[in-house]
Amino acid sequence: MTAREAIDYLQIKRATLYTYVSRGWVKAISPGGSRKLYLRSDVERLKVRQRARAGHGAVAGDALRWGEPVLETRISNIEAGRLTYRGRDALDLTGHPFEQVATWLALGRWVEPAPWGGLEGRRVEVERPLRGETPLKTMRLVVARRGVPQPDPDPEREFERGAALVHELAAVMFAAERVERARAEATVAAALARASGLLATAREPDLLLEALNGALVLCAEHGLNASTFAARVIAATGADLDACLLGGFAALSGPLHGGACDRIEAVLDELDAGESADAVVARRLEAGMAGFRHPLYPSGDPRTAPLLAWARRLGGDAPRLQSAMALERAMRRVELDTPTVDFGLVALCAALGLPRGAAAGIFGLGRCAGWIAHVLEQRETRALIRPRARYIDEPTP
Repeated sequence: MTAREAIDYLQIKRATLYTYVSRGWVKAISPGGSRKLYLRSDVERLKVRQRARAGHGAVAGDALRWGEPVLETRISNIEAGRLTYRGRDALDLTGHPFEQVATWLALGRWVEPAPWGGLEGRRVEVERPLRGETPLKTMRLVVARRGVPQPDPDPEREFERGAALVHELAAVMFAAERVERARAEATVAAALARASGLLATAREPDLLLEALNGALVLCAEHGLNASTFAARVIAATGADLDACLLGGFAALSGPLHGGACDRIEAVLDELDAGESADAVVARRLEAGMAGFRHPLYPSGDPRTAPLLAWARRLGGDAPRLQSAMALERAMRRVELDTPTVDFGLVALCAALGLPRGAAAGIFGLGRCAGWIAHVLEQRETRALIRPRARYIDEPTP
């Protein structure tokens, strides 16, 4: 935001804005010259605090926008810069199978999982209409085409149905001609690696599978983000699991959620075309640069570092990865050096040479684990999610 936009939004004096900056409440950056911009997420967080003093109605209204918690959950928590899955640090779980972590999230059981590749589930033939689509849209279409199985009252059986679907989605994300071989893989990471064609050519297949499995674990769950909340609202109506996941994918398709990866890729296209990272950053900052400074992690998104480490180990010389690192350095020069998980996923996919849209696809595939967990938890409550809107009366013209 410009200074004028921040002042008008907060209804404060210019001196007060400078006080907020000096106290570290609002980040100020200099994209060039003497001009300054103020971080939108910091300004919006201050607005929530202002409205909290205005009474219960204002607090409830702002709760839907990075505000106070609106639901109780046992699934995950974000606090003091840490993301935990049922009390376990998400970063510590990246060395465990994605299937084991997903079982822990959904059922609260820490057990060695059976291979998801052997689970029975509805399969969708991937014909020509799906070719050429992005991985995220392909998965959404596959879920929509599966039919509508009735909800199973047994959480264990319902989770198994969801697990079979997730494995199927990994197999169909990329080329249609590799689907059958991908379906034969035991794990979601291996199915993804086979479907993408990486497993057949990898010089370090174990490292490849480690990175893909870790990426899926880091994307598995993140509280009441937009897609998870959408899936929970749908689950609260008694809808079947496929409908809930379809709602999650629909929310994820928006540019402000799952589309963040696509927006980062668009920036890298500009760098690949020869424009300097500093010039791109200076031009794009005011409109908002995706992939940096997560509102829930003022000191940095903890999920990013492992992804960047895998990217460097797997393809440190890849030109596309070098463009990503140049962008990170340019953002550091304007004191915005905290890349998010979206940036980390794009960097990993750049290192692996995966096509456009792969990062968003991996994000959505991993997030299915969290959606399933929240659907099952919401069903336990047997409660409809039905907030009310605060009506604003406007004079009739």
